[in-house]
Amino acid sequence: MEPMARIFFTIISAILTICYAFPQKWSEGPGAKAQKPLRFEVASIRLNKSDSESARLRYRRGRFVAVNLPLYTIIAEGYGVSYLSPRLSGGPGWVHSEKYDIEATIPSTAFPAGVPFRVLQERTRSMLRTLLAERFKLTVRQQRKEMLVYALTVGRGGPKLQKAKVQENDCLAPSGDAAPPCHRISGNPSRGIAGFGVDMSDVLPIVEFWTGRPAIDRTGIKGLYDIKTGPWRPLQAVQTSDDFPTFFMLFEKLGLHLRTQKALIDGFVIEHVERPSEN
Repeated sequence: MEPMARIFFTIISAILTICYAFPQKWSEGPGAKAQKPLRFEVASIRLNKSDSESARLRYRRGRFVAVNLPLYTIIAEGYGVSYLSPRLSGGPGWVHSEKYDIEATIPSTAFPAGVPFRVLQERTRSMLRTLLAERFKLTVRQQRKEMLVYALTVGRGGPKLQKAKVQENDCLAPSGDAAPPCHRISGNPSRGIAGFGVDMSDVLPIVEFWTGRPAIDRTGIKGLYDIKTGPWRPLQAVQTSDDFPTFFMLFEKLGLHLRTQKALIDGFVIEHVERPSEN
């Protein structure tokens, strides 16, 4: 993927608060306890035929909005993985090329005032999976396999992280179009990584997005932190006069280390999907 394309989708990730808090496990198999699926109150799905490069995806207490996004990206969001992740595979070619707008209303009783943002995010993803299954006839098979991963560990000198001014108790779901007060992180080579009130699970998607390899947390670090780095040299780029650090060197400066190892990782395979039914 070209650098500009990565930067474009990183903007989407920033709006998302890039949240893929993984590894996540979905208990939807044969042995799972039967539960009533969570559903949006009403949802509109439209094929986006514009030439616009603008795209967005937002979680709010009253609604879920995706604009001008490939269906594959929306599916990835529903299952809590990066659309570039090797953890998601399968599907026909059109799920990558056809872009959709989805606007869905969340039942007013689903999220009372004071609900944590991560609860909103998790339950909204469940509603999104129900929508994909019902309107796109999506079926996904979960599989667990051994893969090469990057393990995020503490460096030799210990972590060099700045404590956030907010605590987990402050991380409530926003109302209106306000951004959540925490668990927000974004990054690209030209600007660096910026995280506000993030924990280590929030950092993993950045690693996976820019390396193309799953990431797991092995730091043992708890709590919320603010992270700000400078730019980095893209992985495929040759060294230039700007002498930017590599992606891995950024983490060393934070007192962290990315270590290659093998691990059992949950993956998802798209087995069936159809173009959506009418609104």
